[in-house]
Amino acid sequence: MFANAEAKFKSNIEVLTLIELEEPGDYPDEFERDEKVWLRRPPRSPATTKKIAECEQLLGRAFSPSYRGFLLKHNGWEKCQLLYDIFGVVDHQSLELRKRLGGLMRGFLQGCEAPIQGVSDEEFLPENLYRLADSHTPVVSHLQPLKAFLDAFEEADDWICLPKHTIIGADFANGELILLDRNIEQGKDEANILRERYSAVASRHDSFDDWLSYLAEWKIYRSE
Repeated sequence: MFANAEAKFKSNIEVLTLIELEEPGDYPDEFERDEKVWLRRPPRSPATTKKIAECEQLLGRAFSPSYRGFLLKHNGWEKCQLLYDIFGVVDHQSLELRKRLGGLMRGFLQGCEAPIQGVSDEEFLPENLYRLADSHTPVVSHLQPLKAFLDAFEEADDWICLPKHTIIGADFANGELILLDRNIEQGKDEANILRERYSAVASRHDSFDDWLSYLAEWKIYRSE
């Protein structure tokens, strides 16, 4: 079974590294054309186990086995399917990106009418909101209303509380985030992957590998 899973993973990576476009002139010059096949940016080189562990420690959350397995082979991927930035260790550790994600977190909480008065930009960084949502740190007085709001937030099949999940990728142009679902069944190691768009769940997938298979099956860019 492991061999089949490994073969499927390699097949997905190969499919996602090539793309055929019907109207290549509509796409940026960064993509080189070879007859009718456009070569996309390949995934990055592997991350080390040590670097992944340091990243998990920074965020205060463990990655799922399939996402960690991806990082051990490919430490992130820019513009997968010409859309998604799949974060690697260097992305999770980038203060610039974490500030950008913090801004998205702030916008989400504002839209939910959460009590965020007095919450600083630093406290909106993903790692700080993750720890607040997970009760991993003592709650200072001005964050207690926000902590109570997060604890009371009731999620639904199509509606989630963003800080309760771990952001591992994004299609920033289309307002979409890729999340590790932290609300998994007790005793289940693998986390679902959620595609989130404007606070609503666009699709759910059993694992990171399952989401890659979903991307590999997309036909929207393939010419006949």
